[in-house]
Amino acid sequence: MFFELLIICLFSLALGSFSNNYVSSFLNESKPDFLRSLCFCGKEKLIIYDLMPILSFFLLKGRCRFCNNKIPSRYLVVEIAALFCGLTSFYLNGYTAVTFLQTFILVLFVNIAVIDLRKLIIPNLLVALLFISGVIINFLESDFGLINIYSGVASFFVFILIKVLGSKLTGKEIIGMGDIKLITVLFTITIFPVSLIGLWISSVTGIAGFFITNKFSVQKNEGKIPFGFYLAITYSVIMLFEYQIHEKYLELIYF
Repeated sequence: MFFELLIICLFSLALGSFSNNYVSSFLNESKPDFLRSLCFCGKEKLIIYDLMPILSFFLLKGRCRFCNNKIPSRYLVVEIAALFCGLTSFYLNGYTAVTFLQTFILVLFVNIAVIDLRKLIIPNLLVALLFISGVIINFLESDFGLINIYSGVASFFVFILIKVLGSKLTGKEIIGMGDIKLITVLFTITIFPVSLIGLWISSVTGIAGFFITNKFSVQKNEGKIPFGFYLAITYSVIMLFEYQIHEKYLELIYF
């Protein structure tokens, strides 16, 4: 058990560390370098002491050892989130292939949430990886029903229609293409109607978050909602308890 837990922890932390590299390069906080990480000044190559997930942040007191630049707290948050994802999946599924795939998917959600929150962008690469890994895990856990595909295709056309009509009626962009692509994938890889429940929860929390941040934030977000952030947070929970939610739904329907 200890060895298996250790493998999951190392796998999760490696994903978290790699995620920070990707997110940093995407946010232009550092140069993209997936072979050997550099410090924030982009000149010095980091050693093992600087690259230990979570531990290095505290050992270095939140600053780069070479240039003394402050390390964003996001590095620590992402790595802790990745570790939490791995441990939670391990607790629910044990030491199985599903655990590794589910951890990978959950960390993808973490990446999407961070990038969309900061840049209001959902990278196509992350959406594609989410789709591929989601399809694989569906085949491993159960039959990949056609209803998933139908609901995914239907959600795409419905939100395209909402986007077009909303833009004509309001003169503003109601929903971005990145959000539509993400919703399409989520509906494809999640059991219907659990996917619909997830969308409803994401919408409610997104609207609530929009009004709260606009009320208490000094800088207003100009009416834009990082919907991908709320989708990622909501569906990460859905992904963990998808079948339990579906069973509860069926119990309520056929009560």
